[in-house]
Amino acid sequence: MPGRADAVLTGLAVRVAAITRRPEPGGPPHPVSVRARGGQGQWIVLHGELITGPDGQAQGIGVVIEPARHGPAGPGGRYRLTGREQEVVSCIFAGLSTREISGRLHISTHTVQDHLRAVFSKVGSTVAAN
Repeated sequence: MPGRADAVLTGLAVRVAAITRRPEPGGPPHPVSVRARGGQGQWIVLHGELITGPDGQAQGIGVVIEPARHGPAGPGGRYRLTGREQEVVSCIFAGLSTREISGRLHISTHTVQDHLRAVFSKVGSTVAAN
């Protein structure tokens, strides 16, 4: 399922870049972790972190992939996403636009955006969705 893997890695890179642009006071950005299903249905965790050179300039993003110790905690994972929020996130991971998600789930584009705002709020992200 290469499309899904690309979407998960892209999502991880976007989160690392967002944290890098808004570093926490008192130190370098912390690693970002994303939990996803592996190719055979097992849970895996991807950890991403900005790699910098000796001059402090960004050189790329390092990714470590490992088996998850446990699956998500309860319905909606550790973030307690609703069923509809999970559907919207799955569509995002599949690379669908807001308009495509709207058509697939038979909801308005405004409702898609409302679900995404709720998801971003629950996961502690402020990245805007299109």
